[in-house]
Amino acid sequence: MQKNEIKEKVIWPDGIIFSTVEKKEFWTFVEPHLEKVFVENELILRPLEICQDKSIEKIKRIRRQFKTVHEKYFLLRDDKNNLIGWSWGHQANHDSFYMVNSAILEKHRRKGYYTKILKQVIQNVINDGFDKIYSRHNIDNNSVIIPKLKCGFKISSLELSEYFGTLVHLTYFNTEVQNKVYSFRAGSLRPDEELKKLFKI
Repeated sequence: MQKNEIKEKVIWPDGIIFSTVEKKEFWTFVEPHLEKVFVENELILRPLEICQDKSIEKIKRIRRQFKTVHEKYFLLRDDKNNLIGWSWGHQANHDSFYMVNSAILEKHRRKGYYTKILKQVIQNVINDGFDKIYSRHNIDNNSVIIPKLKCGFKISSLELSEYFGTLVHLTYFNTEVQNKVYSFRAGSLRPDEELKKLFKI
């Protein structure tokens, strides 16, 4: 993807607004919808729900220590400031950004909004300097997995999580060489001269 200027606010011709917001504003809009969107039909556990009592303070202490990690909060709203969808995530390491949570409210689904917000998140995060973006999804969540694959994400691993069940990891690689190495590792690409030089083969 080209490294364009970071767009903190984008307004589409239909009046839909994509914007980067502060954490407090984000949760003011999103929190009332979380249970309806994610918990209603799922068996989800949280770390504090299954840890032993003596571990609770340790988990809280660790969370406080990592509050300085780079976080990004995105909202999608209509021209009357009504919420359509959201996405948020944080820095995972020196080159990777973890998309923690994204959703479109039910009445706005199947209108292309998820793909729109996804493309803007990719551009924004890559312009921040990250070379990889990854996310985790239930393996049957095709309404999210398929749009992400179409936007260039690739299946990178499977995980059996005690909190969320069986998850597929999707990763977006920003550079051509990263994608070539991925395809080579996956067995679908013979090494060209660039790869031979990288792997010293």
